[in-house]
Amino acid sequence: MKKALYFLPPILTLAAGMYLGISIRDLGGVLVLALGLALPMLISGGLLAKGRRWGALPGIAFGVWLAFQQSDILNFFWPGAVIAAFYLVCGLLRPGCLAWAKRRKKLLGWCAGILLAGVLAWLCDAMMGNPVSYLLAKKTAEQYLAGHYPGSGFLVEDFGYDFKDGGYYAHIRSPESPDTRFSIMMDRFGKFRWDSFEDRVTSRWNTCLRLEQEYSNRVKAAFWEDFPYEVELCSGSLEMTGRAELENAPVQQGLDGGFCMEDLQLDHPLDALPKTVLEAGTVTVWLKADRPDPALAARMLLEIRKTLDERQVPFGKVDFVQRVPEGEGGEITVRGILRDEIEPENLLNKIKEENT
Repeated sequence: MKKALYFLPPILTLAAGMYLGISIRDLGGVLVLALGLALPMLISGGLLAKGRRWGALPGIAFGVWLAFQQSDILNFFWPGAVIAAFYLVCGLLRPGCLAWAKRRKKLLGWCAGILLAGVLAWLCDAMMGNPVSYLLAKKTAEQYLAGHYPGSGFLVEDFGYDFKDGGYYAHIRSPESPDTRFSIMMDRFGKFRWDSFEDRVTSRWNTCLRLEQEYSNRVKAAFWEDFPYEVELCSGSLEMTGRAELENAPVQQGLDGGFCMEDLQLDHPLDALPKTVLEAGTVTVWLKADRPDPALAARMLLEIRKTLDERQVPFGKVDFVQRVPEGEGGEITVRGILRDEIEPENLLNKIKEENT
């Protein structure tokens, strides 16, 4: 039992490697890395089990090396320090090394407990952060907000730790502008990393998302009442993109009514968009049917156009799916049909052509 304690650190390392490998679906690659990290500790464990005090040196050296590795995602100092201390104590507790060597069993138990506590503390810090870095990061966010956006009245809407990013975030909003929302990111030590004001606010990305959501809500509202078919899904989207993309694809701007996001005003009203943008919107509608029926699909598309026109929802094209129960055959789909193509003449033939 006492000799088995020498192998506790590498066993924990391999177990953590297996868990991580399964989580990211790369068990083989992560296990190879974990085995490489566990090798010095396995060597130390084997030598200590044979009674050689100097066998603790590989484990001590590995722990010291690990403690000085820097990462924005994980803090390796404490795991390295605990591993180095563990093997140092194990080496000192070999018979004849100290006068109190007879108590080595009890001390080895304490050493194992400290190691486990250190590993647990490290895992908790990696997954949830710690109170010290939390306070440092919060202070950093407040100082950055006051220094870079003085007098803006911006509020910290939410603050917390992001396990995936390995750092802290502060979500910022303006009480006066619904489109002014961005984030400030700090590393796990509370140091500033970046803020998303340029990407989210200046670029008008937030404005674009809000306008598209408002347009989609208007599309959904058109099918809420007095629509003769059962709707499974409906939504709307607008053709808006960045200036660089439009400059690289000017033809798309002319054909699809594409609109440059940077030309939007902050908190731009939906109805203030150019008419061409709304008339180029894409409506996605899935309607339920008992079985695949091209003729019914044609009637459904005609009803979609009629409903949107009557309720004054402009659009340019429709992505349509006729959904049927499983086992009743394949669904009927019509992708990107233009508004002007949804006419009684030739509509049924077009549906059949796309679903043959």
